[in-house]
Amino acid sequence: MVSPFLRIVTDTGLRVPRKDLAPVLENLCRTVWKEAGGYEERLNLHLQPLVLDLDRVSLLAEAVRALLVGGLSPQFSACRGAVGVHLWPLDEREQAGMLLIADSGTELSGEPSTPAIQTARQFAEKAGCRLVWQPARGAVWRVFIPTA
Repeated sequence: MVSPFLRIVTDTGLRVPRKDLAPVLENLCRTVWKEAGGYEERLNLHLQPLVLDLDRVSLLAEAVRALLVGGLSPQFSACRGAVGVHLWPLDEREQAGMLLIADSGTELSGEPSTPAIQTARQFAEKAGCRLVWQPARGAVWRVFIPTA
């Protein structure tokens, strides 16, 4: 469940708690992958630090959960396939980060449309981000994350 927008009132004004997205995604991905019966060596994580407002971290985590549960290639199986989740900051002048989720599926011929993908798109948009499908053999999702 996504937490409501959190702001802390101090003597000097409002303060927004911030959190590194990387460890949140690592824990989430490992948990979802394990629950799906995936082999640990077939989950490829490369998550660089990206600090965001706490509410945005929660929304992006829900978007990633939705994609891992229902946004991968048709007939994708965690028991037979592999998934990569990568997070990195773009250069400083762009003030943004990029999240990439890709699976080893082969049956995908067009952008998939499932309720989970629509949910992921809604969470990403609420976080002020853009979820984009990339044409490839399997499912490849990019999330552009403005940091400023």
